[in-house]
Amino acid sequence: KKSEALVAGTIMSIQEKKSAKGNSYAIVKFSDNKSEFEIFLFSDLFLSNREKLKESNTFILTLNKDKNAGENNLTRINIRKIVDLTDLVNKTYESVSIELTNREKLKELNELLKNNGKTKINVILRDSNKNYSFELEKTRKFDFNLFSLIKNKEYVKKISF
Repeated sequence: KKSEALVAGTIMSIQEKKSAKGNSYAIVKFSDNKSEFEIFLFSDLFLSNREKLKESNTFILTLNKDKNAGENNLTRINIRKIVDLTDLVNKTYESVSIELTNREKLKELNELLKNNGKTKINVILRDSNKNYSFELEKTRKFDFNLFSLIKNKEYVKKISF
């Protein structure tokens, strides 16, 4: 049985090591606002992110939890992906779908999405027994700040990338 979770953490320290076979890996100590935790970053993930892995940088980690790992029924947690929070905040999204629960709020959403940019916006509206889906004619500016603003609106059911 597998499950996935996102965890944010700031790097406190990094210890680079070599395995018996000579592969590089790192033990990275992270902290969030509640605790500290250590994670092993194995060769491929470590090497592909080595330049970004600096103390005091904050990352979003995609973790996989595998409950049936080995005969001892141990829980194993692996890092599937590591993303620098700065990259995420500054990222330009290619395409975004925004699902609304209230057609009356289309004007408000349109006002929030008024700036031209590079993101293709698809709006989905579920109204009684009908679903409406349309793409805005022009690409708009859609970044992490706008995502944070829109996701908390009571009429936004879901935002997908």
